[in-house]
Amino acid sequence: MCIIFSVLAISCLKDATSAKPVAPILISPTNGDNCSTSQIVNSSQSTVDFTWAVAQGADAYSLTITNLETQQNAVESDIKSNSFTRNLTRGYPYQWQVKSISDAYPSEKPTSELWSFYLPAEGTLNSPPFPANLISPAPASEVDIIDGSVKLIWASNDPDNDQIFYTLYFDTVDGLQSPDEQYSNFTSTSIDVIVEPDNVYYWRIYSIDAFQNGSFSQVSSFRTSK
Repeated sequence: MCIIFSVLAISCLKDATSAKPVAPILISPTNGDNCSTSQIVNSSQSTVDFTWAVAQGADAYSLTITNLETQQNAVESDIKSNSFTRNLTRGYPYQWQVKSISDAYPSEKPTSELWSFYLPAEGTLNSPPFPANLISPAPASEVDIIDGSVKLIWASNDPDNDQIFYTLYFDTVDGLQSPDEQYSNFTSTSIDVIVEPDNVYYWRIYSIDAFQNGSFSQVSSFRTSK
């Protein structure tokens, strides 16, 4: 009986002193920049050091790295320190985020912010803008028409802080058809488009800087209300 009580007491003490995990704070690679801290391996690969602040209550971390052009994910689990090194293909934009993992609170996995960086290719003097993040309408959502139109909103930035010009690809087929001239070469990150009721529309954004370096966003779609 005393043994059982002792075990319960130790268990309760552990629960009382174990802090819930908090989300990691990212440090490097810096958000929205060229990755200047990478070590070149060869013409196609560089070694990138990912670092973040030690998170309270975390026993381990999970790191997710996404190639923004190919949308391929690399997930590294059970990282015991607040850093990880990985070789990545040069010439692509990436996003990364880190989750805190706790033995005492396995269902809670607070996640860091989502940061992006560009890993320049060999001989690159100026990097293209990051692929635009399509914000509104939400993918596969139904949207009310206001005065015959719908507002499209996105966000984008450039690792070299160049001015970005946008072209909207907007159609009812697949978002890959030739863009209308009126939707080309503008600088606003939102635009009103004329739509018809009860139709599915597809759209994507092409971002280009003054050095003619460009990138495409993913295709998104929405349905207009009847």
